This record gives sequence, structure tokens and C-alpha cells, in this order.
Amino acid sequence: FVSVASRRSSEAEHAWREASTLAALSESSATDPLDGIVTLLSQTFDLSGVSVLKSDPDHTEIVTSFGAAAPETSQAADFTSEIAPGVSLAINGPALTATDHRLLTAFVGQLSKALEQRELRHIAMEANALAKADELRTAILRAVSHDLRSPLASIKASVSSLRQTDIDWPQDVREDFLAAIESDTDRLTGIITNLLDLS
Repeated sequence: FVSVASRRSSEAEHAWREASTLAALSESSATDPLDGIVTLLSQTFDLSGVSVLKSDPDHTEIVTSFGAAAPETSQAADFTSEIAPGVSLAINGPALTATDHRLLTAFVGQLSKALEQRELRHIAMEANALAKADELRTAILRAVSHDLRSPLASIKASVSSLRQTDIDWPQDVREDFLAAIESDTDRLTGIITNLLDLS
């Protein structure tokens, strides 16, 4: 009876710890919960190091890690589990029991979800940045189009006046027209130079 009671007590304590861990795992409300999940994983199983590794044929990138003995490659880990294609969980520490592996599956699922959310946030940030850049470009083009039209209209008017054959413009008026053309051309050159620098 004492043996059975002790075993049941141990099982109940283990189940309580597992339930508490799963509750903590599901209640993660951080913007990017990846680091929190890895930390909780390490503390739950008393691991010496945990890493989420992104690998391709050329190199391995550490997405996030926790612990002094966090593995830098899959080969340096005591145990690995695939989270997503090209992404794996690598841990160093004591061997896990069958019950631990059931809980580890929940962690892997949460890590997969967190990685997907991080990727979606990254895509959303890029889309937002592109939208803002497009909005700025539109505003600049609207402002510049007005600045371009004014000197062009002035140049056109001056040249049209000089080309009139039915009017004999005095020399000083002709000089004024030419000075206006030169001034507005310089202004256009300045605007175009600024646009080229901006682009």
C-alpha cells in the first residue's frame, strides 16, 4: 500500500509539473516568444544547453539558444528533433524519458508556431516598409512635378516670345528673356540633380 501510494504521489507530482509547464507554454504572450520557449524548455528538463538551429548545406545558423552548453551544430548535441524543414532543436543534457518525449513534442509544436509567427512578422515589416517607401515616393513626385512645371512654363513662354516674328523686341527685353531662360534652366538642373541624388 505504501509503495503504491508513493508511486501514485510521484506520478501526480510529475503530472502536475507537466500540466504547469504546458500551461506556461500556452500562456506565452510575448511578441516573439521563441526565446521564452527555449528558456522554459531548458528549465523544465534541467538541460545544460538548448539551441534552435537553421541549417543548409553550406553552414548552420543559431536562431536562438539558452545555456552554457548550447550546441552550435546538430553533431555537437546529445539529442536533436526536427522543428521544420531545415530547422531543428538541439539539446545537451540528461537523457529524456518516454514521458519527457511526450512533453518535448508539445515544445517542438510551440517552437514551430513561434518560428512561423516570426517569419510572418518579418514579411509584414518588409511589406510595411515598402508601403511607406511607396507613399514617400508618391509624395515626392507630386511635389517635384509642380516644381518642374513652373520653370518649364517660364522657359516656354520666353522662347515663344523671342520666336515671334511680328514683334521686334528691344535688346534689353531680349536680354531679360534670355536671363529668365538661363535662370530657370539652372533651377531645373538643380531639381534634377537633387532627384538623382535621392534616387
